[in-house]
Amino acid sequence: MILMKPPRKKIKKVGILAKQSVMRKVKNIDSVVRLLKRLGAEIYCDDKVGKKIKAKKSYSRAELLDTCDLVIVMGGDGTILKTAGQMGRKRVLILAVNYGTLGFLSESHPENLEKNIRRTFKGEYFIDKRSLLRVTHYRKNKKRDTFIALNDAVINQGRFARLIELHIDVNGTHIV
Repeated sequence: MILMKPPRKKIKKVGILAKQSVMRKVKNIDSVVRLLKRLGAEIYCDDKVGKKIKAKKSYSRAELLDTCDLVIVMGGDGTILKTAGQMGRKRVLILAVNYGTLGFLSESHPENLEKNIRRTFKGEYFIDKRSLLRVTHYRKNKKRDTFIALNDAVINQGRFARLIELHIDVNGTHIV
């Protein structure tokens, strides 16, 4: 992390979410929750974290992103990508904790989580702005799905090999 100006708004609501297989690896979740409470945070968690800390209520990823000022994401790059895909244009701070193998998108490691939470609450962090992709799938001129993605989108032919036609626009400019 790089020391920057304190955040514009105080962090009050903190969400914690994790991949199911990661919760078996998380050893310090109770101390993380105690730290967040000492820092004055209201804690919201998904069902996996909620089960481990015996929370009265758990929230979906979408609800966490709608409610919280900061979301702590415990997992690998896939968990972070999934969260970012649901984030859309919401302005939520994400503290990504690497419990995966690569950790390309994670700035925090499990052993530094509590230190990084304290630093985040002091405003000692930088914001890594990432571009999101909006991918809209049409079939026979009918809109089927729209997805938000971070980094990349995979396009394949489906179950049967066939030619596909792509139309690619970047920031409203037609490319292909």
